[in-house]
Amino acid sequence: MPDMTDTVDTLVEETPPEVLAEAPAEPIVQEGYCDYMVVFADEEEAYSVLYDSATDDEGNVTLTPKFTAVDMIGTIYEPAPEPVPENYKPLPYTGYHANVRNIGPAPELDVFVVTPPPVTPLRVWA
Repeated sequence: MPDMTDTVDTLVEETPPEVLAEAPAEPIVQEGYCDYMVVFADEEEAYSVLYDSATDDEGNVTLTPKFTAVDMIGTIYEPAPEPVPENYKPLPYTGYHANVRNIGPAPELDVFVVTPPPVTPLRVWA
């Protein structure tokens, strides 16, 4: 199967920033799945949107994904400059990040989709 990453990166790099800023939040559709790169205000919001939770009589909590697959990434940091300065402290991007793969669209995630999409995503589905 061809690697779509280069194609997506090229399209993003060739698209003017003002167009990207107005781009609708849409999933990446591949092999019958809809992939979403999402960002939440914090970890608590991410878990409440992406998982159902149940507590048994003994107080044990079980989390069940609401979608086909969830990859919790968490905090993402900006790449370090080259060369890395002494005493360098990485700067975090805003929010708590995750990737979601679902069979079919999940419009409830549209408000959380990273827009514009990253030119070089940290993690993608294989």
